[in-house]
Amino acid sequence: MAQPAATALFPKITYPQKRALLAAYVSCGRISHAAQAAQIDLRLHYYWKKVDPDYVEAWQEAQQMVGELLEEEAIRRARDGVVRQKFYKDTLIAEEVEHSDTLLIFLLKGAMPAKYRERYEHTGQDGGPMVLKVVYEREPEPHA
Repeated sequence: MAQPAATALFPKITYPQKRALLAAYVSCGRISHAAQAAQIDLRLHYYWKKVDPDYVEAWQEAQQMVGELLEEEAIRRARDGVVRQKFYKDTLIAEEVEHSDTLLIFLLKGAMPAKYRERYEHTGQDGGPMVLKVVYEREPEPHA
């Protein structure tokens, strides 16, 4: 699927270098690689974040887009798997599809946190109720 033009993605950004950097970031997901692809000094990105509120807003949108692309890839790997080639003495002997249970776990925790979040139960000795001892310290009362 073709990516929309950078002007459509970031309409408030009029400076071509800023647009190029943001579009490259959405494409690759790594700001250092995006800066190289856009032929821009990476320090400009950090400068623009300090001085340009429109750039900050566009940067946040770009981060959201990258996050969604990463999520799509995680879902694909968890659901469809990845083909792994098996070699023996430099000869391909098999191809296997490996699914990622770890990615699936993280996706479930994110999609349904009430059901799949980590739960910690605190109990007392031998599984019984916890006994809490509360100690209040106060100033000694003056003797009359």
